[in-house]
Amino acid sequence: MVARNKTLNMLLGHAFFLVAVTVNTVAAADTFSMDHRVVVTNQAMGARCAVAADFDGDGLQDLVSASSNDNAVSWFRNEGVTYDEDGMSTGVQFSIKKEISWSSLGSRIVTVADIDGDGHVDVIGASYYDSSLRWYENDGTGVFTPHLISSGVNEGQGVTVADFNNDGAPDIATASSGDNTIAVFKNLGNGTFCEVKQIVDDEAMGARTVVASDLNGDGWIDLASASKVCFKKLNIFVFWVFENELIFLDHLAELCDALYLVNYRLHKLGDDV
Repeated sequence: MVARNKTLNMLLGHAFFLVAVTVNTVAAADTFSMDHRVVVTNQAMGARCAVAADFDGDGLQDLVSASSNDNAVSWFRNEGVTYDEDGMSTGVQFSIKKEISWSSLGSRIVTVADIDGDGHVDVIGASYYDSSLRWYENDGTGVFTPHLISSGVNEGQGVTVADFNNDGAPDIATASSGDNTIAVFKNLGNGTFCEVKQIVDDEAMGARTVVASDLNGDGWIDLASASKVCFKKLNIFVFWVFENELIFLDHLAELCDALYLVNYRLHKLGDDV
């Protein structure tokens, strides 16, 4: 629990330079109110993304953010709930931003996972202007060491982590708008990644995002993503479906106005991911 008599369900938001938390109260389940909004920071310049995880092992959910204008991947330590003199909660408190990387040029997206299997939550991020994909190794106290996976994720926009070949090591999938590509980077174990990416699709025009889940319940992780295409000055959001039998087949469907839902069905990627 982050707050006494509150459910930990947090809604993370970002707008301009702001990272904020809105707490879902028991009294008003599934209802979020500005009365329960906590500003974590107003110094995330060009905030793009925020994700919750426990980085220092104290049992409290901390936050990590990606902000583009200041080229930052930052984390904010959850310092717990404070109370007034009447014992009423005054909200969850967070530290000032702490450096993970302040040289991630055009930092767009972050996600979290235990990449090297040491029991600590690491951070994975893509940056737009230097086309880099990195993972940041957490020592368990919130001190991070960067590891470059690739400098060929051209204008990286989306990142997700999942074990695509069921070998027990979390792999990484990316969406990059500069080369219109959805790709998978295979984790060879202990946080070492194959230098050659598996291209899922290189015609995902204006690829914006990618997420992972077993969508069809067959035990293999599938991907969902989306592309934003400019056509005659109109923004069209395209839905693509792919069937994978080790090789991704051609486009099967197209649907406009599907900003965040593009299906790729992955059966078994095997050891060549």
